[in-house]
Amino acid sequence: MRFRRTFLLLLSLISGPALSAQQLEIRFIDVGQGDAVLIRKGPRAVLVDAGLPAAGVLAVLRELRVDSLDLFIASHNHGDHIGGAAALLRSLPVGEYIQNDAPLGTPNQLRVDSAILERAVPRVRAPRRVLLWGDVRLDIMPPPAGVDSAQNNHSMVVLVQRGRFRVLLTGDSEGSEIEALMAQDSIPPVDLLKAPHHGGDPDPPVAEWLHRLHPGIVVASVAAGNFTEAGRQAYGGPGRRIFSTDHDGDVIVSVDAGGGYTVQTGPHRAH
Repeated sequence: MRFRRTFLLLLSLISGPALSAQQLEIRFIDVGQGDAVLIRKGPRAVLVDAGLPAAGVLAVLRELRVDSLDLFIASHNHGDHIGGAAALLRSLPVGEYIQNDAPLGTPNQLRVDSAILERAVPRVRAPRRVLLWGDVRLDIMPPPAGVDSAQNNHSMVVLVQRGRFRVLLTGDSEGSEIEALMAQDSIPPVDLLKAPHHGGDPDPPVAEWLHRLHPGIVVASVAAGNFTEAGRQAYGGPGRRIFSTDHDGDVIVSVDAGGGYTVQTGPHRAH
């Protein structure tokens, strides 16, 4: 029998104080139509994406007393995912920059490339990596083979696990990548899914994927008015709670050593 999820919805903000050494926090930062997900435990921190505005993401990290990153993971290279990355790289020490295997020649990409060279940040393209922070495991997965050439379908995938809790981040994965991930059959059921492509009108494989993953929570990082009714209906379902940054602001998940978790929301930052 799967772990019965319990979560407490506290409409308040946790900010300012540093985390205890034992607390795992996954924070979906309200950046409007973009992604920025902070994963941290004690002094360790990973940021997945840095959507615009860059100053907003940096301000949140400083507010939370995050003064360096072990990793920055760019799920893929669209501006709403790396638009703030160059400023962040120039402002904070970053241990490593991870990106997909499909770089773009856009102004955002060129700014990131320049910042990486200026700060001598090690860069790795599409690695298969496992990062362990004691009892916390981060699986960083490259885009699966056989996807089409679209940038969204070359999104890096991150699976975070602690105890019986799991959360899956898939950037802007669309039908081709979702089908390839299901064909690999390597991702177990999860408690929380970040809705790919900001919860936009989902591709047909999403229904089967949700059935397989069986998340109790879906989080959409989205600008005001852009989480469509079709998206809400597709990602909703019996026993499933949907959070969206346009409605809830930051979505903050705190996970204890056994995998029990709470969800808190706020403030609104981008609206």
